[in-house]
Amino acid sequence: YGILNLQRELKILPEWTYESNDINGTNLSSLYRGIGQQLQRYTGHVMRHFGGTEYNYRTIDEAGDMYVLTPRAKQKDCMDFIQRHYLDAAPRWMVDLPYIKRLTPDPESSLCRLGKSVVTSLTSATMLQRLTSEYPAEDFLTDIESSVFKGTSPDLYQRTLQNAYVQGLNDYYTQRIGQADDNGVGAVVLKHLKTLQQRFSGSSDAHFLRLKDEIDRALKI
Repeated sequence: YGILNLQRELKILPEWTYESNDINGTNLSSLYRGIGQQLQRYTGHVMRHFGGTEYNYRTIDEAGDMYVLTPRAKQKDCMDFIQRHYLDAAPRWMVDLPYIKRLTPDPESSLCRLGKSVVTSLTSATMLQRLTSEYPAEDFLTDIESSVFKGTSPDLYQRTLQNAYVQGLNDYYTQRIGQADDNGVGAVVLKHLKTLQQRFSGSSDAHFLRLKDEIDRALKI
């Protein structure tokens, strides 16, 4: 419901912010940024469940652990949220607005930055290393790839997500070489990089060939 409310607010934002002497649209721009920041806060709240821990309130007489890993089902629901709102398709409701060109000259770039920030967070070392047996890195990355690499003719937004995903895995792999055990996450990342490398090898698309080249160079380090 939170995102539905944001969508409703965007549609009537010009009415809410109208002032006859607001020549540069400062009110509109300010509240639009606020809605974008609220969307990012919602997303951050969802992401905190990945690899998370929950606290169960119990009296001294009640049996059972108080601290438990966030259940797999809840984490999968969170991934579904991320996929629906960012990975399967761009959140176009943020830019498909009659007044968007009063706020930015390049709405598509704004969308791409938003999507890239999400994928960068998902593939960060901080995120990957906190994942637990409830939703391990293998399942986590497989679910992301099922959305990010869907189809064979990616648009600008999809290419941006794919670039960010490969960059995130490359960074993790190259920065963890020679370091202490990371609960097997490094081996999972390597497996996924090799799978993508093989997948891109059969493509003639310049975008996928560039991604393959980036993986090739990372794996040679």
